[in-house]
Amino acid sequence: MDEVRPYIDRQYRSSPFAILAGTSLSGLFVIDAFVNHPNSFNAYLAASPSLWWDKNAVVHRAEKALQKPLTRSTFLYISLCNGDSEQLRSSAREFEAEIKKRLPDSLHTQYLDIAGETHNSSPLKSFYAGLQWLYSDWASEAPDDMGALRRAL
Repeated sequence: MDEVRPYIDRQYRSSPFAILAGTSLSGLFVIDAFVNHPNSFNAYLAASPSLWWDKNAVVHRAEKALQKPLTRSTFLYISLCNGDSEQLRSSAREFEAEIKKRLPDSLHTQYLDIAGETHNSSPLKSFYAGLQWLYSDWASEAPDDMGALRRAL
């Protein structure tokens, strides 16, 4: 976290509001980052995270790690789909229960179950829904012409 974020900020046009997103094993990475570095990103979006990996190790570490206070308002979004394995679904539900036990005011959570999708087809709908939830109070003003659009970017 200490090397990648500064590199990205130097090389690309980035925003101070940072979102980490991933699906399946990269979703496990997202949840692991949230558990171990909860103040590194503003929002964590995980689609069908493989929390079952290593005998639910991240889930078990969450109980102790989540006792540390958050330094800012943080968003955690987790989605599952009916095509996910029972092992994946049960580990995610166990993690959700851990979070709900100690939900601080500064942590905003959303859990979504996406119907009619498989483990591999759900990320598109999942991230779309997650970003809609995260930016639910945001409304853009449409530029009048292409020059206004270029200036806005």
